[in-house]
Amino acid sequence: TAEGHIAVVLPSDITFSPGSKDLSASGKKAVDQLAKELEGPFSGNADRVEGHTDGDPIRKSKFADNFELGAERALSVVRYLVQHHKVAPERLIAASRGETVPVADNKSDKGKARNRRVEVVIVVPRDAAAAK
Repeated sequence: TAEGHIAVVLPSDITFSPGSKDLSASGKKAVDQLAKELEGPFSGNADRVEGHTDGDPIRKSKFADNFELGAERALSVVRYLVQHHKVAPERLIAASRGETVPVADNKSDKGKARNRRVEVVIVVPRDAAAAK
């Protein structure tokens, strides 16, 4: 990222069903793989789990808006990391970016799919980033 952090993108087509906060079976496998990295060379870093959505307004689910859906997806990943991989909860931050940081155009289904994602940002301390 621009701040020198490392971002891992978990696309929604493998992590969540549309409008859902529940990790899919393939999403759990993706988080399982990620957990190995978090406990390996990055075990001392803080991790920010960011939920992102497409730009479509919420219509058919219980969430008030895309910020809430993004937050719930981030929390699902955080809870899974803590409960199934014993990642220390004090190093995890759950956040929602809602639809505010798209990586693709929201006018096509393909673009919307790219925007629906969870990013796990491994926070690299400033002095470590500057040393590289």
